Amino acid sequence: MKDDLLAGRYRPLRLIADTAHPGRVWLARDEVLGRHVAVKKVVVPERLSAAERSRLHDRTLGEVRGLAGIDNPGVVSMWDVLSADDHLWLVMEHVPARSLSDVIAANGPLTAAEVVRVGLHLLGALDVVHAAGVVHRDVRPRNVLLADDGRVVLGGFGLPIFDSGAPAAVAGRNLSTTQYIAPERAHDATSTPATDLWGLGATLYVAAEGRLPWARPTILATLAALATEPPDPMYAHILEPTVTGLLRRNPRQRLTTEEARSHLETLTVSTVATAPSAALSRTHGRWPVTATPTKRGTVYAPGSAPVTSGNDAGNTKVLTVAMPPARGRTGWAFAAAMLGLLAVGAVVVAAAGTLVAGLGDQTGETARTPAAAAAGPAETAEPAEPAQPAHPCLDDTAATEGEPVLPATSPPPQALPDGWLWHQDPNGFSIAVPADWTRSTNGKTVCFRDPDELRLIAVDPTAKAAATPQTRWQAEERELLRAGALPGYKKISIGPVIRPGGAAEWEYTWNHGDGQPLHALRLLGNQSPTRAYSLSWITPDSQWALNEPNQRLLSASFRLE
Repeated sequence: MKDDLLAGRYRPLRLIADTAHPGRVWLARDEVLGRHVAVKKVVVPERLSAAERSRLHDRTLGEVRGLAGIDNPGVVSMWDVLSADDHLWLVMEHVPARSLSDVIAANGPLTAAEVVRVGLHLLGALDVVHAAGVVHRDVRPRNVLLADDGRVVLGGFGLPIFDSGAPAAVAGRNLSTTQYIAPERAHDATSTPATDLWGLGATLYVAAEGRLPWARPTILATLAALATEPPDPMYAHILEPTVTGLLRRNPRQRLTTEEARSHLETLTVSTVATAPSAALSRTHGRWPVTATPTKRGTVYAPGSAPVTSGNDAGNTKVLTVAMPPARGRTGWAFAAAMLGLLAVGAVVVAAAGTLVAGLGDQTGETARTPAAAAAGPAETAEPAEPAQPAHPCLDDTAATEGEPVLPATSPPPQALPDGWLWHQDPNGFSIAVPADWTRSTNGKTVCFRDPDELRLIAVDPTAKAAATPQTRWQAEERELLRAGALPGYKKISIGPVIRPGGAAEWEYTWNHGDGQPLHALRLLGNQSPTRAYSLSWITPDSQWALNEPNQRLLSASFRLE
């Protein structure tokens, strides 16, 4: 874009968004009104005929007129539309903000309360957009703006207006972005308000988990999972009924905006404050979300008092959430549409290769192989006596020399369930643990154990940073197998997760000691270019599901000092 006045009025200052399809966004100055604006160049695909281009031009103007009538704090305001250089230009409100994808990449997944706040704002924005007769078609983290003034704003309008085909319309997108596209749109280009609710469900999933709802080691496996399987289980279990309700393949069975809002508003006054999530290194508490009426709409913001919930089952805190009805199975038509993308060419294949390699932009739009996608078992011969323990916290010294866990002396950063305490470790980290657990060390590893059964979490706050953390786990996997320390080993997954600085998880089972099957989930995260930390959660395989709430709370509470 040349440094000329656009339409004799708008002076471009700098490029602020370079989107591959189908336009770019500049920060510009409106020289008439003396204010900053965002101007977006909308590019019509060259493959279209003159008649198709004219028809889409008229359709775009119709949708822009609908957007121009919206005055809502959760929707980017549309101020002008003009033609120049044989292209349409949209002039919009400039919102100083970071995108949700950038926030996830920099800070990791959001807490449950934060996801609820974002979800309520987006539902309000979609309500007014749909009432104006506009379907967004591209709801995803990159188009959700977390504004400097505290607003959650839905942007990205004008980009999907020219999507006119079914599989061809999404062929230029990478494999991870495809997961935000509703099945009916991929199948036959159908776009309705329910289409946007699918994108909202995928967006909230990524915000809470730091990974995509479906991710597999190959492109074929990912597309097949998209077509036939439910979303991978969420660590933020309390949000799962809402998110999976939005991700039902049959649009007639998908949650409506009213139903989704009811789900989330129920959470704001019940269990969201202390619910575990995938968020790590949080320095603030989880508080209920309150609604505040404003001149332009309702703004949801964190409240000021903690709430508690949960039912005691022994020493295990169990969160109870009503599950939605079983989803419809309308996936095979979607499968045919999605698998048709394979014939489009190298773009999707290259994206899949990036996914498999665990590389990418780490913005909430790339993903890992999840725990739900178990790889084939790689069993080793079971030795009579392993040459080394499978984990430092499982050797005899760590198991017998535990001391009581001391509570932190500084004010706790957030409320905890009954029977838990905050521990400030002399090795430079803080963590929430059950009050009756013990602490021991083995080298640089700090071990927290249940004195009554084999449940433990291990922390190594001095791990070395790795450019690709998953390769570190792959190397340790090879070493432990070579040493015979993992008899009966079955790998569930090794892959990247979205955390500040980059991270990866390794999940697996093996037979310990007398043959008891154990289950481990291990996280390696980069704190800086030279420093990393590892968290390991180990429990009997038979008790894995029962103990997941504890694991999530332990992991979510951890932070380096």
